Amino acid sequence: MAPPGWGFLYNNGAAHVLAAVIGAVSGRTPDDVAADRLFGPLGIERWSWPTDAEGHHWGSSGLELTARDLLKLGLLYLRGGAWAGIRVIDETYVRAATSPLMDGGLPERCRYGLLWWVADKATPPSYFAGGYGGQYVVVVPELDLVVVTMGEADAMAYPAAGLALRQLVHQQVVPAFRPPATQAR
Repeated sequence: MAPPGWGFLYNNGAAHVLAAVIGAVSGRTPDDVAADRLFGPLGIERWSWPTDAEGHHWGSSGLELTARDLLKLGLLYLRGGAWAGIRVIDETYVRAATSPLMDGGLPERCRYGLLWWVADKATPPSYFAGGYGGQYVVVVPELDLVVVTMGEADAMAYPAAGLALRQLVHQQVVPAFRPPATQAR
């Protein structure tokens, strides 16, 4: 056991416990809570969220959503937790979740907020959710941009440089969305 604040260790088990806590506090399954409080307001109608051997939804992985529905999650955070004029997530929480609260580390090698990775050293800064096999929801607030990637990381890596998909987003996609530089006369 280490003291709080000793360092960063990405921990799927902690997210799994968080899902169990949501169930215990609400008296409902995390799946039901998500359906009412998140998926419903966003118009997400189909998803699959597996459970462990004891019937608890995996808090760390396995949630299956379409690329379009992942885009909705990115847009929700880009808009500070509001969707179609409805407050879905507290704006203060969204700011904290997408701010660098700790140095982070593996597997993404960047800083970390509350269940969001924060690439605050990128140009322009972004935050993202990372999933298995190259699934990312990358949010670039400065450009009002959300990029979703889905696929096997090895199969979709940029062949010339062997970049991860997230790095590819920052090196190839983001520049295409920057406003053109004004030319000096």
